[in-house]
Amino acid sequence: MKRLLISGLLLCFLSVANTAWAEKVGYVNLQQVVDESEFSQRLREKIKQELTPVGQEIQALRGQVQQLTNKLRQDGMTMQKSERQKLERQIRSKTLEAKLRQENFREETKLREKEALSQVSQRAIEEVEKIAKGDGYDIIVHSDAVIFAVEAVDLTSQVATALK
Repeated sequence: MKRLLISGLLLCFLSVANTAWAEKVGYVNLQQVVDESEFSQRLREKIKQELTPVGQEIQALRGQVQQLTNKLRQDGMTMQKSERQKLERQIRSKTLEAKLRQENFREETKLREKEALSQVSQRAIEEVEKIAKGDGYDIIVHSDAVIFAVEAVDLTSQVATALK
């Protein structure tokens, strides 16, 4: 009797699971969308344009440090002690300033890239939802969760194209 009851329950669960199975499934590689979409490329270009002047200022500051260091090497032996100490302080000061500005530049770059990634990811998810609703998909998963799938269910290029 127990076996019959267990078999009946198992049959019920399997029939319910079968009817609940998704009919149309797709997958998306969000990293590829981030790398290839026009929207993402525009954001990266904007960040690059905004931060290029800062990078150039840091390079100029490093050039000044190099010039002062060369001057100290060439003329250090003939300089008065006070003049040499002043030049050494300038070198240390400008070197420290360059390091601090470089660190700030890196942090700003990371922050902006993180914000851009967040924007692109959010837009990509919105596009995935539009595609899912528009084309009647029951489930769309991230490609990392897919072990095997035919390319016909890969929606990556469709999502990347939709991000303009």
